[in-house]
Amino acid sequence: MRTLHSGLDFRLHHDSWTEDDSHIFGTLYCVDIFQCIQFLLAHLPFEAQLDFGPVHLTDPEGSRFYSEMNTSNGWLDTQDQLPAGATIVHVICASYKTHMTNVLGDQHAWPVYLTTVNIRNDIRHPPE
Repeated sequence: MRTLHSGLDFRLHHDSWTEDDSHIFGTLYCVDIFQCIQFLLAHLPFEAQLDFGPVHLTDPEGSRFYSEMNTSNGWLDTQDQLPAGATIVHVICASYKTHMTNVLGDQHAWPVYLTTVNIRNDIRHPPE
């Protein structure tokens, strides 16, 4: 059976990063967002926890219930408009100021965290 990532190399190597030091407040380090998304979707430990299509869930009494993003009406309605074999990849980005005092002295960074809701919530956001 052919999987989404068979035969493709999605690893993020150290040379995937680009550096731009022309910014007033410091150096910007970045990786192509599509490489990051491909990495997440092809990461073998996530293989069994990925959802690529909508699911209509009901309880034993027949009532509809929602648990993950792929159980929503929005995904179901949008998926119906896509060509056969296509899927939706919802991307979540977040950032906040991080103090680098213990590592680099009195410096700050604003890392951007990226994930996708195709990875199930209990893996993407485990309980603390």
